[in-house]
Amino acid sequence: MNIRTVFLAGVALLGICRIGSGQIFVVDQDTGKIAEYTSAGAPINTSFISGLSQPEGIVVSGGDLFVANFGNGTIGKYTTGGATVNAAFISGLGQPIGIVVSGNTIFVANFSTGTIGAYDASSGAAINSSLISGLQSPFGLTASGGNLFVANAGDGTIGEYTQAGGVVNSSLLSGIPGPRGIAISGSNMFVTQNPGGTIGEFTTAGATVNSSLVGGLSGPIGIAEFGGNLFVVNNNNGTVGEYTSGGATINSSLISGLAGPTFIAIVPEPSTWLLLTLGAIGFVGAGLRSRPGTSQSGGAR
Repeated sequence: MNIRTVFLAGVALLGICRIGSGQIFVVDQDTGKIAEYTSAGAPINTSFISGLSQPEGIVVSGGDLFVANFGNGTIGKYTTGGATVNAAFISGLGQPIGIVVSGNTIFVANFSTGTIGAYDASSGAAINSSLISGLQSPFGLTASGGNLFVANAGDGTIGEYTQAGGVVNSSLLSGIPGPRGIAISGSNMFVTQNPGGTIGEFTTAGATVNSSLVGGLSGPIGIAEFGGNLFVVNNNNGTVGEYTSGGATINSSLISGLAGPTFIAIVPEPSTWLLLTLGAIGFVGAGLRSRPGTSQSGGAR
């Protein structure tokens, strides 16, 4: 096969795999399920994983999916195909909400104990169950640049810490109305503000870009950035909306008919993974959730 033929085959492959398409996993606390959709909002499996206990945060790492169960204090581990690995992979937590994986470590924000714990992502063993303490009702949690960023719903702050538990700035941002979910893209940080019904944009250095980048939301919690756009979960009206990173509305009800959605995670569609084996592209998008205010099924929204 000559070089021209190889090039043309690669072009055809790119067309088949629909670069930029993704699968959306939405946690629905009120039904105890995780639903799966295309990035265009079409349902794939609305009962992708079921039987959860007031699920909150969700994160995808490689071929694994981890979900925080607020109701029974566990982290469940599943495959991205929906198979159960261990429904109580980590247990004994204090109302876990935010969750993020960095390297081989799972970091979990515990709402009731005001702590962030660190656990081994392979075994579930505790590294330090109180790595960070003294937080005020922590909700959303994400990692960027080697540090952890946590939304404190109790005092309206975003704190920054090292992954070893050191304090960088416990009030990197303050005066935020009900911070819940956090998504970071480059040096930009997007925070859902509930019950304010907005998404605020800030820098990871703590500067305000636009405190009301997107408004008119209905109990926003989870947020994820994927393909240059923002996807946000509206807990109060059971929808997921899509917006540009500049704040323009693409579809405020991309997904609808949910009972009590909380967090969200987005990954490339399975067909795209073929390109990863060829070294053509690499991308992973994920989202977290958090929430204040409303309480439909006993969780901390």
